[in-house]
Amino acid sequence: IDTLDPSVDLVIAKTDGTTTYTPGDIHTYTVTVSNESSVGVAAARVEDELPAQIDPSTATWTAVFTGGSGDTSGSGDIDELVDLDPGGFVVYTITARTFATATGTMANTATVTPPAGIPDPNPDNNTSTHVDAPLFVADLAITKDDPSPTYVPGEATTYTVVVTNAGPSFVRGGRVVDSFSDAFTAVSWTAEFFGEGSSGATSGSGNIDELVDLAVGGSAVYTIDATVAATATIDIANTATAVHPYERPLGLLRAGVDRP
Repeated sequence: IDTLDPSVDLVIAKTDGTTTYTPGDIHTYTVTVSNESSVGVAAARVEDELPAQIDPSTATWTAVFTGGSGDTSGSGDIDELVDLDPGGFVVYTITARTFATATGTMANTATVTPPAGIPDPNPDNNTSTHVDAPLFVADLAITKDDPSPTYVPGEATTYTVVVTNAGPSFVRGGRVVDSFSDAFTAVSWTAEFFGEGSSGATSGSGNIDELVDLAVGGSAVYTIDATVAATATIDIANTATAVHPYERPLGLLRAGVDRP
């Protein structure tokens, strides 16, 4: 008399093919669940709770079975019961967008659990965790303008500088720089910020050298009032720069040269 061994060896593996994620961008995971035993299993539970960096409203998944059955698509976290034949497996593909404001290490764990009363002799491979570090990417742009291609020595002029973030990541600590030459005797400025979470200094005098936070699609608008020296005689050129927090100058535009 032989007694049936009810145990099954279920194995789960999770990967995304990379070690980083970009806040605000689409991220894709692959989860593979397999039955490495010689007997089939019914109603094994597959779970995958997505990490906090992922926007759950954007998460969708599909499942392809080879020697098994279960739901083939869904949204949000995975919490499914599957049937797997001996040697059968299912491959889940999870697609979701990370929050543009996401920070920190993104760790995600997927688990497979045999049905009640069915032991798994190797529980160590019932859980798989994948970890990604953040890789921030943002397309900063800057423009600078004033109302005239000429200036009058001794009179005031106004510049408008606009810094925008096209994303995909929220920018923390972007640097805005605008230095003025001795051709100006007085410079003051104000700044307005647009987009949720966008912020920075709202006024100042002299050169601009400020750190700003900019939402995706957000902007910082500087209004600069300057007085030209009465003795100015040469062309005045002024350059404004926006620099990504990771030391890459992503926006640079020289204003049109103003002639006396």
